[in-house]
Amino acid sequence: MRIGVHCGVRDGLPSALEEAHRLGCETLQIFTHSPRQWRAPRINDAEAERFKNRRLELGLTPLVVHTPYLPNLCTLDEPTYARSYRALISDLEICRRIDADYFVIHPGSFSPGSDRRAGIARLTDALNRAIAYVPGRTRILIENMAGGGRRVGDRFDQIRDILDGIDHADRVGLCLDTCHTFASGYRFRSAEDVAHTLRIVEKVVGLERLRVIHANDSQAVQGSRLDLHEHIGKGHIGQEAFYALLHDPRLQHVAAILETPAEPASANRRNLTVMRRLRAAPQPPSLDVPVSIPS
Repeated sequence: MRIGVHCGVRDGLPSALEEAHRLGCETLQIFTHSPRQWRAPRINDAEAERFKNRRLELGLTPLVVHTPYLPNLCTLDEPTYARSYRALISDLEICRRIDADYFVIHPGSFSPGSDRRAGIARLTDALNRAIAYVPGRTRILIENMAGGGRRVGDRFDQIRDILDGIDHADRVGLCLDTCHTFASGYRFRSAEDVAHTLRIVEKVVGLERLRVIHANDSQAVQGSRLDLHEHIGKGHIGQEAFYALLHDPRLQHVAAILETPAEPASANRRNLTVMRRLRAAPQPPSLDVPVSIPS
């Protein structure tokens, strides 16, 4: 399993590649622009070619792009829905031009007076139209959520319903967030827990549809519905679960992206080190050979 982190693009898209390279990443995730803004940057052909060529030089693969926070494609509010659809098209076009492998999206929230089924129908309609409109190989991944309120996608059967509603099955898949999985109530602490939850994913969604794991520990307890990421091994999930994921032979095609807290400044390097040690460890940390956590 290839391991990387979410890298910033404040100084432009190429800066994310250089950050990933300095950290020793094998893969990376980026936003195309500030996740709290609607407007995406214009990227000319020369910039896109430089980005693609540099990524190939550095051997960073796959490239994962994450949707901004503002779009909501489950809503009945037409202005928000239209703006969210335009943002989806814009980001998919950027993904096509920079040859991104995956584009991760949050499903969204259904409107007051509506329900999850209606929200999922709105989302799948938008995705079908967008996939037909923007050609390319970028696969849209639906991220499972921590739940709470009217949010869609905290249960794997909801993810299945979204994926099954897409006409082009080869253009969609699943991004599994470990913190969200745990917070939404699924078991995810011991190796046995991970095996149990992966059996659910395999039965309900299909492990072949799982392409990216957001590897995050959790500040909150199981079933809390709180989306509070923590450093690997420092939260309520713990190291054993990540060891189990990294050593599952069925997941070797999956990229692990860290979205752990950015502070302190050494956090990304520290979390990457823990993940690499877990991947290299001959035994799980719950047994006689513990995996040390760097300070």
